[in-house]
Amino acid sequence: MDDGALHVMPKGSPEMKMRRRVSAVVVGALVALLGPGVVGASTAGTSELPGPPLRQYDATVTGFQCPAEFIGAGKAVVLLVPGAGETPDDAWDNTLEYHLSQRGRVTCSLWLPEQGWVDVQRSVEYVVTAVRMIRSLTGRKVDVVGHGEGAFLATYALRYWPDLARKVDDVIGYAGTYDYGSEASAQRCAWTCPTVVRQLAHGSSLLRAVADHPLPGGPSYTAFSTQSDRVVTPQPRAGRLIVPGARNYVLQDLCPTSSAGHDAMGVQESLFGLMLDALGHAGPAERARAGSLGCGLLRAPSDSSVTVVPGWLDTSTSPSSTEPSLRCYVDPACAKPRLQPSLRARAERLTPTTYRAHGRLFLPPGATRQCAGEIVVRLLSNGRTVARRTTRLRQDCSFGVISAVPATGSLVLVTRFLGNIELRPAESPARTV
Repeated sequence: MDDGALHVMPKGSPEMKMRRRVSAVVVGALVALLGPGVVGASTAGTSELPGPPLRQYDATVTGFQCPAEFIGAGKAVVLLVPGAGETPDDAWDNTLEYHLSQRGRVTCSLWLPEQGWVDVQRSVEYVVTAVRMIRSLTGRKVDVVGHGEGAFLATYALRYWPDLARKVDDVIGYAGTYDYGSEASAQRCAWTCPTVVRQLAHGSSLLRAVADHPLPGGPSYTAFSTQSDRVVTPQPRAGRLIVPGARNYVLQDLCPTSSAGHDAMGVQESLFGLMLDALGHAGPAERARAGSLGCGLLRAPSDSSVTVVPGWLDTSTSPSSTEPSLRCYVDPACAKPRLQPSLRARAERLTPTTYRAHGRLFLPPGATRQCAGEIVVRLLSNGRTVARRTTRLRQDCSFGVISAVPATGSLVLVTRFLGNIELRPAESPARTV
């Protein structure tokens, strides 16, 4: 019976076990039930859908699970997206899933590849596929609720796949990191760290590119953060979702004495009340409309009190020393012909042991002549370097250097350009070669 109050159900209770059995229908079984036509719309036909073509075709079969009745329920589905290092059970378990079901909401849980530790450019495709498939099966818009990385993935998907803006109603992020990234992750990634942590660190190439691609209108955006977050820092700046019409709530503004950290955000009664307000009304969560908000937990404290830094910063999982390359849809410059300068040089003997090397860097047609950088000149005798000099390019792109050579006989000249050349061809943005 739903009397409007929050009911605590201990983990492992018979009711919770029954809920898990009911919700254990994997979408792979639905594919067999619905026939190849639906699969073709989500996989083989991906290239015909708006946005970048998807590579993760297995996402359709293994990506998410829903209750058996979700197709014919005639209700909007709440898609729960966990964070890095989490399974749906870790992130939500008997909190949001159970309490939403008690209020008549249908939930589906997403499983990220390798628990989200991998390249987010791969993980986001699971979100895209899940939203498209749920929308196709139910005919209703999808509400996406994400925690940590899951909150970022929801906004990332909307930025680059334009059809999703018409398929998503609410985006609600718990302890998410967005355009700014996390300074704690940046500090941790001074050496090796998991791939996803490096990508969501403040100043990453991915976040710089994503920030230049605005979120679309249509969906409503609500973001929850906590001052006690040790994973996404600094707060509240790092947890703020900047988009017109969005609502950002800091837990301590609602519950001043709360010390809940990153992992405990999903069990906060106050945030759950705001989430229900967003799901039940047009637009994002509104504090004045949500009514009285408690400051308790959705389950027993022994099940939800998490104050330590989670596996998010654990370098033992998928360690990486470099950030993955940006895919072309994120970095448009990579999809355009790259303009390459050419280097021409020659060497001439001034004295028996002195050579002068000189030449010019030639820019492609249409580029402005803005030369900057250095030329490394090497003279080789019998395959061995006998002289090495570095000289700066002149403004006219020429260079020259005189070098003493402690050898006689024939020499081989090797030159290499080091530096930046701004090439501004017509109808193309500035880029660095």
